[in-house]
Amino acid sequence: MRARGRRVRRLSRVLMSSLLIVLAAVGGTTVRAQEMPAEIEQREEIIDAIIAYATSGGCETRRKVFGGAFDATCGYPDPGPDPGSERMAMWTLLDGLSEHDLMALCRRHGIADCEKPREVSNGRAVLTFESSFDIEFSSNHATWSPDGRLLLLDNLNLPAAEVRLLDVAAGRLLDPPLYAGVIHDAAWSPDGAYIALSDRKRAHPGQPPPVGAVRLFASSTRKERARISAGDAGCTLGVLEGMAFTADSKALWVLCSQADKTAQATRLRVPTLEAEDSFAPASPSPALSEIYWEEGVVRSADDLIVTARFRSPKPIGRLRPLVQSYSLRTRRTLSAPIPATAGAARLAPDLTSFYIGNELWSARTGEHVATGVDRSGRYLGAPNRIPQLGMYVEAKPLAKPQLSMLAVLDSATGATVQELGPVPRPLTVLVAPNGTKVAVSNFHAVRFYRVNP
Repeated sequence: MRARGRRVRRLSRVLMSSLLIVLAAVGGTTVRAQEMPAEIEQREEIIDAIIAYATSGGCETRRKVFGGAFDATCGYPDPGPDPGSERMAMWTLLDGLSEHDLMALCRRHGIADCEKPREVSNGRAVLTFESSFDIEFSSNHATWSPDGRLLLLDNLNLPAAEVRLLDVAAGRLLDPPLYAGVIHDAAWSPDGAYIALSDRKRAHPGQPPPVGAVRLFASSTRKERARISAGDAGCTLGVLEGMAFTADSKALWVLCSQADKTAQATRLRVPTLEAEDSFAPASPSPALSEIYWEEGVVRSADDLIVTARFRSPKPIGRLRPLVQSYSLRTRRTLSAPIPATAGAARLAPDLTSFYIGNELWSARTGEHVATGVDRSGRYLGAPNRIPQLGMYVEAKPLAKPQLSMLAVLDSATGATVQELGPVPRPLTVLVAPNGTKVAVSNFHAVRFYRVNP
């Protein structure tokens, strides 16, 4: 959690001394005895707020906060060749101050974002705050266990980039880490016994494709049980994002990237990860010979659904690419071929519709339904759904860029059922598969909410 703090404390004592002199000169004696607000942001977020204020108004505002310490990097109009190093230097200066001094600096310049507003809930209490876990959060593949007890987090403790399990109730990371390295995707088995990870790691810089592997871990021990390379899995360029266990947890489907520009999915036996089957969709038109997986694997009841895009190697008149979905259980098509406009295609969770760019198409008839569909709205199938309540969760930005409101909306009507906040601007919102908890992450913490029936 404090990795950034440890890193920045290495700044020279000369810069620190200069800041303390400026603080004394500008604001007089620092008030240390004054009672702090009952609720303030974490120390890191206070420093972020001061830096955001200092850099928001150009050189004049920086001088108010830091004096002339940054004049060398504050030329107009370019802040310098490496603005990131300047921010790091600012962080280091501020990180040497006590929280009393930081809050005094906030008050002196009227930086309201230093103080944490009280979180208020309006409407039906669908979500109730339970706990918060402080962590430097940069996880791209955070994934809930099926029972909502554990949360997989990746890219932790950089540069190690550890993959670890967080016990939500206990508020602690479990040892040992699952894996150290950047992962491409992650999936839990429905019975909770296994975790699959994929990576695109090269054994050496000049390694030709295929690269990467799929790894299987026991969730109870965090020990690796099996590994298969992308090549042995039949993925001639590597493994794509998109993997899922079958409903009985006895097999794992992975999507492959192929050198011949065709799509393939491979079924791996659990727990050995031996390749036991594969599926390659056939193009509905000979002219559309290039085939690519359009999105990840979608779970629907006890089945897994994949969607492929078919296109021509060269533009041919008005011939448009097509998208079509398939059942991995039956290998049959689940939709009519849909003309694909620009933009990614997404299949609605109820499998009735495709959202392609800003257009809505019927998956059953292949007919065009609507244009100008809002990609941020409920038409996209509400990815953060609470299925047992027929609701979903989304974050709504506020005027202050660091803050947002959480909104619980009715999936059928889009009506707001609950608003909760303000909260630090979320990076991700993750609803547990069993619908009992919601994890809301920001850069410095993961907040957990209980879902009330």
